[in-house]
Amino acid sequence: MKTITLFSAIVAGLILSGCAKGLDKSPNLSSPNAYRAAIDQDLTEAKPEEVEAFNFAVSDMNFDQLKQKYPNASYRKIAKSELAGYLASLQAQLTQTQQMKPEFEKRHAELTKINVEVLGNELTHDTFFGRRDLKYSFRLTNGSSISMSKVQLVANFSINGNPDTLYQWSPVVNFEDGLRPGQSATFTGSMVGFLSFDQPITLEVREAQSREVRLEVTDLADFSEQWLIGKNSPFDQLKTLPSSIEETKKHLANL
Repeated sequence: MKTITLFSAIVAGLILSGCAKGLDKSPNLSSPNAYRAAIDQDLTEAKPEEVEAFNFAVSDMNFDQLKQKYPNASYRKIAKSELAGYLASLQAQLTQTQQMKPEFEKRHAELTKINVEVLGNELTHDTFFGRRDLKYSFRLTNGSSISMSKVQLVANFSINGNPDTLYQWSPVVNFEDGLRPGQSATFTGSMVGFLSFDQPITLEVREAQSREVRLEVTDLADFSEQWLIGKNSPFDQLKTLPSSIEETKKHLANL
């Protein structure tokens, strides 16, 4: 009796396997070419949102990784497993980032203590190269508690008192002997830069009644050349992680 039941189960399994469609099929992992040929057909049987979820789930995997990790799994199982793992990693990153936020808020507070005063600006014209530029001068006063080797700024340029930014660039100021707490220094900068025409001096800029440059400190490096905030900071991650988590949850729900 047990043998008959087992046989029936095997037959039923084969019938179900043969009827599988779309993401419930298993990819052909015999070779990269066979995989590509089969998946093109298999995914035409799936819903568009399922295809989108699968493609998102395996977007950073190559054929060998897929074959090694999922030798016998269906497209759906592969997608669910990858998305669940990715979601867990994103949530762990968010938790860690939230824990780091208070420390980086203290660091950001140090940046706000650095005063930047724009002293003026003028248009220049190199007749030899036929090149126009905008020169500007400013004073930096280090009101922070950190001795700085350099600072990262963001500069915004507008004309005629209009607050809308016409050009934006990100100058870095290096201090040859450092800028210690309480010290000030005056600098000059160039908007366009040497032989760069990404931000051209247009006729509109040349004929403007007034030209305004606004500078803001976005990061600083100490004497060991370590940036205080750095790239991909908690501030950046807190802007992007929640939307990435929601996107991943949406794909999982579509499976």
